[in-house]
Amino acid sequence: MLKRIFCRLVFVLCGALVWAGCAKAWQPSDFAGLELQPGRYLHNYYRSPGLDPAAAVYEVGPFAMERVAGLSQEQASRLFNEELVQAMEANGLRVRGEKPELIINGRVARFAVASPFWRFFSGRGHADLRVEGEVRQGQEVVFAFQDQVSIAPPVNPRHRPALEPELIARQAARRFAKNFLNELLLPPDSGPGENPPTISPPAH
Repeated sequence: MLKRIFCRLVFVLCGALVWAGCAKAWQPSDFAGLELQPGRYLHNYYRSPGLDPAAAVYEVGPFAMERVAGLSQEQASRLFNEELVQAMEANGLRVRGEKPELIINGRVARFAVASPFWRFFSGRGHADLRVEGEVRQGQEVVFAFQDQVSIAPPVNPRHRPALEPELIARQAARRFAKNFLNELLLPPDSGPGENPPTISPPAH
């Protein structure tokens, strides 16, 4: 019994070390000419003075998927865009209008969900998401962002194992969407301690 527990602990520790090593491999892009700064919600961001994000019509382009693990490229792209668009619409933003004024594009440098073995031995899921992109108005970049999301929710025994990776991945994408919208929509001079308006999660 003790040997089994010891082996399980060693497996979890080794998996954590490997996961941490992979997570550090991401190097954010250097947005030429833009001075990104640490955000209140995003890892780094740039905001153009005078940007009025609430009044605009948006178009969300497909984010390029570079390193994906634990789910397919198509699945990762689909659910990432779904969660972002749903979160935007839940907060009253107009998406996919006839004449979009602001275009959102970007890349997902890493979108990884831990293997079933990791979830079985640790009792927790794990997802790592590294994303960056920009919001353009015509040729001008009015908002740029870089974010890192790492979550480790407990495994839900009520979920079928085959569905668990997508559910965990959606949680990570939803967390990014919340960070993105908080940074984009809240006034630049409001801080986390100033009772800012709540950004609504998408309904599921």
